Amino acid sequence: MCAMRKAKFEDRFISGAERRQRVLLLMPAKGYASLNELAAEVGMTWTSLNKAIKSENVTAKSLCRIAAALDVKVNFLLER
Repeated sequence: MCAMRKAKFEDRFISGAERRQRVLLLMPAKGYASLNELAAEVGMTWTSLNKAIKSENVTAKSLCRIAAALDVKVNFLLER
């Protein structure tokens, strides 16, 4: 019997908390000292950005803008 199994949805995608951690770890390397600086770059308020990066229901538009500012693929903000 094969030990391989189909990946579950929960196994493939990261949580909002993991997304926030990835963004916070990547920010200094990309030249952002604070969430305020990143928020200004993506055209959001600090509150909106913080909500977007830790929410389970983030919009594609927000993810695309954040990924572009951090120079990463959107998959980096979604998947393992």
